[in-house]
Amino acid sequence: YQRRVHGGSAKLDQLYQSRYRDLVMHFREFFTPHYNLYQKINLREKVACYDKNPKSPDKYYDCITIIDERLRNNASNLQKKLGRAEDENLSCVTKCKEKVQGDEAKYESCISTCFTDLKKKGSETYLAFYDSILSKDPEYKILAKFR
Repeated sequence: YQRRVHGGSAKLDQLYQSRYRDLVMHFREFFTPHYNLYQKINLREKVACYDKNPKSPDKYYDCITIIDERLRNNASNLQKKLGRAEDENLSCVTKCKEKVQGDEAKYESCISTCFTDLKKKGSETYLAFYDSILSKDPEYKILAKFR
């Protein structure tokens, strides 16, 4: 999710939006294989629920419900961690706006530091998340080689 930095000129807001969009695209591009593997593993687990209890819908629905709950909890925890990093970034960007008072070049330099920090924190958060869940999967070990 994206937050708008209020105050200042439209040009400064455009710089912020552009930096934010670039960062989101970076995360999307880099972490899509991780996400796809995560979903693939969860689908395998759901199929295994059915395979273990093909004649007992109550049992495999319960098993699938447990997996779905884990997915929701994981997503919520990840979102909270990323939200904290994003809040810190917003604070940094706001300080930049106050400090440079409309000087576009200084603002761009200042927010560059903010977004470098956000990229680092976001990457660390995503990697820790996927490492904790996928580290034992052989396909993940291949992904990890390309970091």
